[in-house]
Amino acid sequence: HRLKTMLATKAVQSMDFERFVPKVVEGSGSAGRVGSIAKDLGMRRPIIVTDEILVQLGVLDPVVESLRREGLQFTLYDKVLPDPTVNVVMEGVKAYIEGNCDGIIAFGGGSSIDTAKVVGAYIANPKPIKEYAGAFKVKKKIPPLIAIPTTAGTGSETTFGAVVTDVEEETKFIIGDIRLMPKFAILDPELLVSLPKGMTAATGMDAMTHAVESFIGTFSTKKSREWSERSVKRLFKYLLRCYENGEDIEARGEVLKASFEAGVALCMGGLTYVHPIAHSLGGKFHTPHGVANAMVLPYVLEFYGDAVYDDLSHLAVAVGLGTESEGKKQLAKKFINRIREMSAKMNMPVTVKGLKKRDIKEIAARSLREAHGELFSVLTSPLAYLADAGYPVPKYMNQAECETIVAKFIDYSAPPASKL
Repeated sequence: HRLKTMLATKAVQSMDFERFVPKVVEGSGSAGRVGSIAKDLGMRRPIIVTDEILVQLGVLDPVVESLRREGLQFTLYDKVLPDPTVNVVMEGVKAYIEGNCDGIIAFGGGSSIDTAKVVGAYIANPKPIKEYAGAFKVKKKIPPLIAIPTTAGTGSETTFGAVVTDVEEETKFIIGDIRLMPKFAILDPELLVSLPKGMTAATGMDAMTHAVESFIGTFSTKKSREWSERSVKRLFKYLLRCYENGEDIEARGEVLKASFEAGVALCMGGLTYVHPIAHSLGGKFHTPHGVANAMVLPYVLEFYGDAVYDDLSHLAVAVGLGTESEGKKQLAKKFINRIREMSAKMNMPVTVKGLKKRDIKEIAARSLREAHGELFSVLTSPLAYLADAGYPVPKYMNQAECETIVAKFIDYSAPPASKL
């Protein structure tokens, strides 16, 4: 893992990722511009990939009205579920083909946007969905994709990754390819005003995790850190405002920007151990991704210790938690404590429902396989093994250390299961 990461670091840091960043259209009511944008991209019969709830609540209405104003016919696929599965993706593929579509509009949270990306991958290069897992397996240009997030946190509107759930194995697998990048991201804060507090908190802390991990990862560069830091500063200033008052348009808009910035940062700087642990918890226990990230983040930062004191102390000063004269260790601890305080103020869970002692070893092992680039066998899939560099972690974690962290999330207050 260390050798692969070292080699990947040079490749990633030399890449001019910013040239792939989607064009941004932002501001209140900007979703109403999607029709003209779709038309400019050559779409005549786009598919809208979303979920039933957004349709029922009328959140999708500005998009539908905009498409109709421009005279565009469209197909609506609204069967996306949280943690989208292979079946959800393939149903979307079927809808795209039956509608004779020529472009994709992803409308919703990360699940909708990820589903749309993988639908596009299949349309471009049909093969079993699991064969896209890993890096650069799409290989062909997908149909034009517009992403309109209705949550602020996943950053999927500006990343080249998608996460799909494998129901049989109770795991999630990641598809990473620059071809999955949307052409446009429309950031309309009005779409988020009715977002429930719990979702605001979970997605906001997802963005926070992206921003912090991309700052401390070994892939990070001066440029990626600028994106990370801007995101962290916005989240510290505006996330709690969003949580307390969902109709605060300014705060909603700023957190949307923070989510976008964190998405760019994670593509450039990578992630660390928080995400693979969160993926493992989500795959087996269906813990919402942002909730899992919020739980795991402070414990992983504490594990890194002095390996991240420089970085965390810098962020602590940037968000106004102290001054450089206080010392790096003290500032780093202040930063971690503030992360915990924010989660607590937003009433976020601190344990995983269903997690038992007997699960700890398996969850830790799964997490480390993902983190260390060991999801593929060097014997049966040597190219996939070599392409998977794992995560650019600032300090190496072993099985016992990972188990110690996972054990923190057992709910010991839950009643024991009946033996009957």
